[in-house]
Amino acid sequence: MYRLNCHLTDDLGDRLANYCERAGMMKVSVVSMALDQYLKEQEARCKLLEQLSDPAKMAEICKIMGLSSSGSEV
Repeated sequence: MYRLNCHLTDDLGDRLANYCERAGMMKVSVVSMALDQYLKEQEARCKLLEQLSDPAKMAEICKIMGLSSSGSEV
């Protein structure tokens, strides 16, 4: 188990507390789920950027979309 202590702004802390009270969830659960979702989105974004930086992949994507490699329509 990884332990993390952090400071939140008053506004963010209030929003978190209000949400958890309404949803009946623990704050640590909400923060863990939000961080997990954020990291998954960032990892997916990085993978996509890596693929788009590969000229062969970019040409393949452009071909599928009916575009030239320069971005203009074929």
